[in-house]
Amino acid sequence: MGRTNDQVTGLDGSPVGGLSFGELLGLLTYSPALLLLGDEVDDPAALRAAARTALATAAAWELEAWASMALDVHSGRVPGNVLCSFVARLGAAITRTFGVTA
Repeated sequence: MGRTNDQVTGLDGSPVGGLSFGELLGLLTYSPALLLLGDEVDDPAALRAAARTALATAAAWELEAWASMALDVHSGRVPGNVLCSFVARLGAAITRTFGVTA
């Protein structure tokens, strides 16, 4: 069963739906419901929309698993992973857009 949360908005004063940096990173990296391309990563509106889409289709166990996998890549615990540069860029965009850090 997916979760829905229309409050994933970012630094505009609204809650981020209680999502941690790792959960947002995992959702935006691994959710099969979306594919972030090029400039979308640096576009706050696109990132918020992508987070809402991913959250609406993610099960609780997926949220936890994806967060763990994404944080492993982000922290370098998975060396040489092809996702490293993308995840680093996405992590910086998440901090700018949602105001949460690793």
